[in-house]
Amino acid sequence: MLDRSAIVRVGCAKCKNIFDVDLRAIVEKRGRHYSLIDAAPVCKVTNCRGRAYFIAARSMLDPLFTLVNASMDPFRLNGLRPIDIEPDEPEPPDPVAQRVAA
Repeated sequence: MLDRSAIVRVGCAKCKNIFDVDLRAIVEKRGRHYSLIDAAPVCKVTNCRGRAYFIAARSMLDPLFTLVNASMDPFRLNGLRPIDIEPDEPEPPDPVAQRVAA
């Protein structure tokens, strides 16, 4: 996945938050042959601690797939692409408001 520049995220089945994944860090810690398929780390959201699952796509415009057995897919992504779940770009600051605040 790292060699092919795949888009990888991890999503919690309980709180439904989705986070970026640093594949280089996973390779450094677990090795190049570690598989994300059926891996279920604990969610890092403080009050959640639900089970998280990896989701991946070939590119930002290809559909996401949950990397678990299809019969237990907790997300039902239905063709969502990474680009569809990216946060909106922040609004640029208002220069007038900045001058007033200063």
